[in-house]
Amino acid sequence: MDDYQELREQNRRLTEEVKRQGDHLAAINTIAATVSQSLDLNQTLQTALETVLSITGAEAGGISLIEDATGDVVLRAQQGWIHDFVKENPMRIPKGAGMSGRVVGSDSTIVENDLGDAQEIAVPRFREESFRSIVMAPMHARGRVIGILSIMSFEPNRFQAAVIDVLQAIADTVGVALDNARLF
Repeated sequence: MDDYQELREQNRRLTEEVKRQGDHLAAINTIAATVSQSLDLNQTLQTALETVLSITGAEAGGISLIEDATGDVVLRAQQGWIHDFVKENPMRIPKGAGMSGRVVGSDSTIVENDLGDAQEIAVPRFREESFRSIVMAPMHARGRVIGILSIMSFEPNRFQAAVIDVLQAIADTVGVALDNARLF
């Protein structure tokens, strides 16, 4: 490869990185503007989830909050799921159990691109949803994990690094907005 081709390739990579960073900032700004419009917790949950799904292109998603008294992770909003795990009998995952327990315990984003083999599913009915890929990011507020922002797909290996980065970037923005709404 001659010097000119090498410079062109380097320029292309830098341009892609600048675009990726710009997309992250745009996503964070969109989420911040959208979820700060209401202090009603349920409205904030639904608005945040709709916006996250729109930005990431995921088919489904959920927002779970950690219950202060028990440490359980409770699903509070969902979109794109077959079953309703919020209204009738909220999905409750005991502290430390399943993938949710791993996210909260490690305070890190997890990616499972083939849920068909996942052994960590704490709620058996979740398998009926037929999701094949999931990304779960911890949401922070006031220096602690307050919940989990998740996106799902019916396709295996659906989520690439760029989508995972975007989800990680917006999870804390959503976390702070939800914490403000919950305090109100």
